[in-house]
Amino acid sequence: ETDLALESALAQTYRDFEIIIVDDGSTDNTPDMAEQCTSERVRYIRHEHNRGCSAAYNTGIKAATGDVITLLDSDDRWKPENLERQVSFLLRHPEVDLVFTDVTIVSAGKPIPSLIDLMNVFPKLLHEKRQGDEFVLSSREMYLCLLQELPVKPTAALARRELYARAGLFNEAWPSGTDWDLFLRFSRSACFGYIDAPLSIQTRTSDATHQKYVEQDKLFLLELFTKEKSRLKNDREAL
Repeated sequence: ETDLALESALAQTYRDFEIIIVDDGSTDNTPDMAEQCTSERVRYIRHEHNRGCSAAYNTGIKAATGDVITLLDSDDRWKPENLERQVSFLLRHPEVDLVFTDVTIVSAGKPIPSLIDLMNVFPKLLHEKRQGDEFVLSSREMYLCLLQELPVKPTAALARRELYARAGLFNEAWPSGTDWDLFLRFSRSACFGYIDAPLSIQTRTSDATHQKYVEQDKLFLLELFTKEKSRLKNDREAL
């Protein structure tokens, strides 16, 4: 699967990029695959021991040198126009800190064409705006949405580097499920953009990280929810 992810990154129509492969203590052919890759765009970093996806994300973010950063899990892939459309969006909307797209989910071989179609709150937010296939969403709109559901996947999101400097990185204390925490922190100050097209493909497998740590994920989310509620105080709408 890692081969497909790397191939989809190298096949992007937008060409001004670097690729950082973070090997989180793998036992598969990732080192060989990285060694065989002849593109000067690709750098390889290895964790000697498995530290979890949050640590792997953070290693890649810290090593990146570009103005914008996006993440691609080893079992996911992008459509060729993904980066070009996201970068174009940010260039046309300097007020936007992060842009994300819809996602096609492949589970047990059966594709779910649209992650957003599974949501309840986010589609209503889009309907209220009555635009084409590109939307600008305020930090408040996204914050209230994120308190109810998570329409953003790391694989489908492109963020300006300064957003991480402002809001922080992934929480490495938990092995999985920390993307909600990150996007919630982003939404306290960031303007979001959304492209209504499934430009990323997420593959759900039985050995995926979020499947291994289902119980820990729920504990983390409960802890996060409790902390978020305590900091809201007089915000009746958010409460």
